[in-house]
Amino acid sequence: MRKRNLTLLAVLCTVAMLAGCIGMHSRTNVLIPAMESSWTGVRADAEAGGADVDVLDQMTLALESRDQANIIALWPAIKISAETGIAELPAGLKASKQERINNFDAAVADLAKHTLF
Repeated sequence: MRKRNLTLLAVLCTVAMLAGCIGMHSRTNVLIPAMESSWTGVRADAEAGGADVDVLDQMTLALESRDQANIIALWPAIKISAETGIAELPAGLKASKQERINNFDAAVADLAKHTLF
């Protein structure tokens, strides 16, 4: 009976470790590439809002290199600029661009929730 319990415990630990690895793999190979695909539009909105081009270039590099820590660190200032950049747009266009910014923000929040520094 004890050996069976230890075997079950070992199996459960292995499954938990694999689930963690799959989550990390998904964030690196699915979430960040999705962020990259929307980055061009978010970047344009941030530029319109007066963002520092060097910071935007740093975010581009962070996305390309899958540098989660820098993505998380750079995003707050970029988000403010992006929202400033769309502030004066017509309502429909603004709503569409705000949704893209919100989706990017949610992705960064997901990275932050699962990233260990």
